[in-house]
Parts: sequence; C-alpha cells; structure tokens
Amino acid sequence: MNLNVQLSVEGRKSHNRWTFTSSNNHVTRSDKVKLTQKFNVTAHGNGLATLSVYSLYYALPEETENDCKTFDLSVQMKKEHEVSYPGAIESYLLTIETYFKSSERDAAMTVVDVGLLTGFKVDENDLSKLSKGKEKYIERFEMNMEHSDRGALVIFLNKVSNKERERIAFRMHKINEVGMLQPAGVTVYEYNAPDDRCVKFYHPHKKDGALNRLCHEDLCQCAEENCSLQKKHHIKESQRATKACAPGVEYVYKTRVEGMEFSLQADIYNMTIEQVLKEGTETDVEGKIRSFLAHPNCREFLDFQEGKTYLIMGQTTSLPSIGGRLRYNLGEETWIEYWPTQEEAQTQRYKDKYDGMTALADQLFNFGCTT
Repeated sequence: MNLNVQLSVEGRKSHNRWTFTSSNNHVTRSDKVKLTQKFNVTAHGNGLATLSVYSLYYALPEETENDCKTFDLSVQMKKEHEVSYPGAIESYLLTIETYFKSSERDAAMTVVDVGLLTGFKVDENDLSKLSKGKEKYIERFEMNMEHSDRGALVIFLNKVSNKERERIAFRMHKINEVGMLQPAGVTVYEYNAPDDRCVKFYHPHKKDGALNRLCHEDLCQCAEENCSLQKKHHIKESQRATKACAPGVEYVYKTRVEGMEFSLQADIYNMTIEQVLKEGTETDVEGKIRSFLAHPNCREFLDFQEGKTYLIMGQTTSLPSIGGRLRYNLGEETWIEYWPTQEEAQTQRYKDKYDGMTALADQLFNFGCTT
C-alpha cells in the first residue's frame, strides 16, 4: 500500500494531505467540517481505503448500564494528601478499572479515551512508567491527538481480560481554579469496534461525576446552586408571611405530590396545584398537574413523599415554557414546607404549623399582600 489522500474543504486555503503505507495503514485520519461546507476527497496511488462521513451533534449523555454491553468500567478520582507537581494547587489519583464482558475471548486492542477536567494536567511521568518496564500496564498513550473525541488523553491497551479487571492509575494535578467545574468522561471501546463503547464520568467532588444540570425533554439549564431544603423546624407565621409577599416570590401554591420520576439528569415531581394562594406568571393552574424539577443531589434534602401536600413558594419569571406550560425549578430560593392534614392538625406536633398555614392562606386569598 502507498496511497496519497488529499482533503479539500470549501473556504480553506490549505489542504490536508495524508499518506497511507503498510506501516501506518490502520491509523485513522480525521477532520471536522461544518454541515454547510462542501468538501472533496481525492486519492492517488495503490491500496484500498474506507471513507466514513457522519454528522455530529451534542447532547447531554446519560450513564446507563445498557450502554455498557461489552465492557464494564469504573472511574474513581481521589485527592492525595500532598501536592506532587510543581505549581499545582492539588493532586489527585485517577483510577480506571475495566474488563471485557465476553465469555469467549479477551478484548483485542482497546482504546481508553480520557476527557480532561478544565484546569487539570495529566502526570505524563506516571503514564510513561505504565508503558515501560516488565509489567507494561499500557501499550502506549497519546496526548492531544486526533483519536480523541475531545483532544485529550488516549490510552491504548494491547488487550483487556474477560476474567479479571484491568487497572490503570495515574495522577492528575489541578493547575488552575475553575468556578463551575463540569465533569469529564472516560470512554472504553475496542479499536475495531468503536460503536460498542462504555462511558463513565468523574469529578473531584461529585459522585460519579453527576452533571449539575437540569434536563427535561429538549431543554437543559445549569443547576450550579445549593439545594432547596424542606423546612422542618419551627417556622414563625411572620417568617412565612414575609416570604410569601417578598418581591422575588411570584407564586404561592398548596400542592400534592402525585408521582416522582428520578434520573441521572433531573428528578421530576408531578404535583397537583390544590390551591393558588398567590398567582404567578402562569394563570389558571388550580386543580391542574405541573412538573417541578430538582437536581438529583437534592433528593434527600427535599424529602418529598407521594400523596402528601406541601406549601411551595418561588419564582417563575426566569422559567422556560414547554408546550405552553411553565417548567418549575426547585432551586435554593424556593420555599418548601410540609402542609399537614386536618387529622394531623389535631396533634401537638402539627397544630401550630397547620394553623399558621391556614392563616396565611386566608390572608392571601382574602386580602393579598399588603406590601
């Protein structure tokens, strides 16, 4: 084989030229063009090559076990006690473990594509040690090469066992502070079967690199804020009334939880609006079901129970509309408080709370806010 290939892209002054020979004929070459750009590929010489063209779109990925049909993969990032890189702020040990799920054979040449966290640097000395010596845990590694979807770190393994876990561990160093650090992904797949891949996320502080975004249907929003906390301690009536009439609070609802849907990206609480005490941007919602979204990390703090009623006060001005309905987010400024039943109101535990909420409802319904 001795094949010369040229890629010409509309709007570019220079062309990409690649040469395929018997020594490198298995190395893929790639380039990215815009969907609207025309391109032309010409080849001269001897040999047979394959051209693949596909469209790439960006969507928020989800970790599901069904996606990992051929590989099992786990990723752990643990902070080290001492900084071990000049100029670094912190040092971490990234441990990647994987095995091939086939009952018949080991995986052949395998690629581990490691996305890098913003502000972090890989310890290349560690990787060099893994690729040398008698043990030689990895075949080789490449930095910022075309093979990587994100232009990060690519590790090649000669094989992956189907009987025991292969373990790769190396250090990563935080060089710069990043205000809103998003998780990075690790992908493993056989070199000759790139579509059968397994993806896991990692982050220095979040379990499984959980993404701090709220996604529902075709809309995603950033959720990098603290969780709302269901107020279980004693609340003075004046506190509750002040919150309900605060300038930033637009709606005050008595709601009943009808159902809950949990996922990696968002928890959805479907609630019936039993009573509108203060109407927000959305009108005519009393007696109807609306969805309230929260980040999965907040599940324990919200502590909603199906069939129970709650007082919810919050904002709607910044909320998006899907299908003509507002999508309510349960953020750190949202007031959430359990609304006792009439039977519970007879007990000492709930009597004051029930009386206070009933008084607030009467005040808002009959007189509204006085400020």
